[in-house]
Amino acid sequence: MNTSHTAEHRSWVVIRRTPLILFGVLVLGLALRLYFAPQPGYPGDIDGWSRMSALSVRFGYPHMYDPGIFNRSEGVYPPFYHVMLNVVGRIYQQFFSPTFELHTTELNTLLKLFPVLCEIALALIIYWGLRRAVGERAALLAVAACLFNPAVLYTSAYWGMFGDAFYTLCLVLTLFAWQRDKSFLAGCVLAAGVLFKFQMVAFLPLIGWWLLRPFDWKRLLTFVAGFGLVAALIWAPFVLAGTLPYALRALRNTVGLFPVLSANAHNVWFLISGGNSWQTDLQRVLGSLTARTVGLLAFGVANLLVLFRSHEQRTRWMSAAYIGFAFFMLSTEMHENYLYPTVVLLVIAACSARRYVLLALIITVTALANMALHDVLIDPAAWLSAGTLNTVRLLNSAVNSVVYVGWTGWLLRDPVRRVRAFASQRTA
Repeated sequence: MNTSHTAEHRSWVVIRRTPLILFGVLVLGLALRLYFAPQPGYPGDIDGWSRMSALSVRFGYPHMYDPGIFNRSEGVYPPFYHVMLNVVGRIYQQFFSPTFELHTTELNTLLKLFPVLCEIALALIIYWGLRRAVGERAALLAVAACLFNPAVLYTSAYWGMFGDAFYTLCLVLTLFAWQRDKSFLAGCVLAAGVLFKFQMVAFLPLIGWWLLRPFDWKRLLTFVAGFGLVAALIWAPFVLAGTLPYALRALRNTVGLFPVLSANAHNVWFLISGGNSWQTDLQRVLGSLTARTVGLLAFGVANLLVLFRSHEQRTRWMSAAYIGFAFFMLSTEMHENYLYPTVVLLVIAACSARRYVLLALIITVTALANMALHDVLIDPAAWLSAGTLNTVRLLNSAVNSVVYVGWTGWLLRDPVRRVRAFASQRTA
């Protein structure tokens, strides 16, 4: 039997049936999320977003930073975040509760529906971006690996984290648009992501580096035009309402909102603190340097390390994933769900190169464990002793730390090799 002919026939069958397979995967992914959507979600966050959604409908989202309305303890979110909470609130008021009753299953479900739909869009973008580069079969596998990834599902459909899926969608679309030389689209989407959730800022040095290499005035101006247009559209209602000064004043408080070593994120700070991570990150840990400063400096070094290795298209997804992981591992004030973009980026990288599959699986497990071990709904403290629970959490932090050290060591191979070669030439 001609094996090459058989392989070609199978590939042709996959390509012919791709639309049906893709549709089926998307429907199953959506159905699974809708099954979890009516669950309560993470109470503190869901309650806060419900209240902000109600205030946004009552007063208008351009007034969400006004004194008397803005509540710093509920979080400092960028303007586009309030736009989408306003959209959810208007739908809820129009079709479910004219009086905007809080703490209802319908409102909780609608708040979760936004990230759920973002993940369906994310899956489509992954397929669109990968199918030319890796083929239909691998692109479909990437879609399935994203939609049925337990850490992804846990974050959005179960916990109901409102922002992670959207800004990750913006990040992924920016990178794919950049690969296809769609500079205007990349600028538009990047602006939407940054003005939705400021964690997107962690990726700006990497994206800026790619923007300038190779330098092209036309491409740069097109990108800036797209970014500026979307930013102007988002900020315009605040300017017209006269509330821009209030917004800027509130947004300056983003850093330091949770001034702790780690807000339950299983990173190096959680490990160093022995699990007692809700300590101030303004404590001095290295001479006169505070933990916050050390974390930011370490993250800056991580950026420098990866920038000079990220010029090739084939390494860019891994470079972005490393930045996301370094941000989570090194910075203070991190939360347990902040590995979300790293998981998605590793899924894409793994479907492009199989050698990254194991890394993607490990980070998926540790990200899922990080959330589950602090889940107030599951309440692991009810079935594990305090000592055992803390040990398991520290073990998860240790695994993340070992992975980070190993990943960093792998990135250092080429620079170390070049230094050794240069030293050999000097001594020869």
